Order: sequence, then structure tokens, then C-alpha cells
Amino acid sequence: LLVDGYNVTLAEGGFGDLTLEAQRSRLVQEVGRLVRRKGARATVVFDGSEIPPGTARRYRSRYVRVEYSRPPLIADDHLVAVLEDLPLDPVVVVTNDRELQARASRLGATIARSTQLLALIR
Repeated sequence: LLVDGYNVTLAEGGFGDLTLEAQRSRLVQEVGRLVRRKGARATVVFDGSEIPPGTARRYRSRYVRVEYSRPPLIADDHLVAVLEDLPLDPVVVVTNDRELQARASRLGATIARSTQLLALIR
């Protein structure tokens, strides 16, 4: 599972009423619960221009890896790079961004909308 982090947190039904830090934390916790139940793994990608200096750009728990793009790259470009490096196993990319959906589809990913993920984790 590859998740376009802020696209999910700011989608309708997301966590947009929280601070960016709280949005990130909540999404990672909820995705972690989901992938533990399903026996899957996930990477959540956030735009790195929105993190405070000194924040680690990558970290991993047992089930969820979190990565931030490095400016001037945006999260979409970073997510595509992660997708390109994955084995050809089934991968679901979660985003409402149509351009990112098209790019990920061309690389063989299955697309899920942010609202679909939010429905699963609520």
C-alpha cells in the first residue's frame, strides 16, 4: 500500500482540522492498524516542504514506512520513485490526485481513492 499522505488527510472525511503534525501521526497510526489486520505493509509519503527542520525524512515501524519528499521534489514524484523501486507484487496507490493516479496506473499499480482508505480506517 502506497499512500499519498496529505491527499488523504485533507480529503473529505480526513483529518484536515488537525495540525499537520497531528494529521501525519493520525494517518500513520490508522494505516498501521489497517495493515496489521490485513497482513500487509504500507508506505506513507508526505510532502517534505511541510516538515520542521531536523525531522527525519524516513522512518519505519513494523508495518508502516513513512517518507518525506526532498524539496524541490513534491510528494507525488517521491511516491512514483518509491513505486518504481518496488517488486512487481500487487501495489495499491491511494490518492485522489488524477495525475498521480495516471502515473501510478502506467506503472501497474491499482488505484484507490483517499475516501476509500478513510472509510476503511474509520
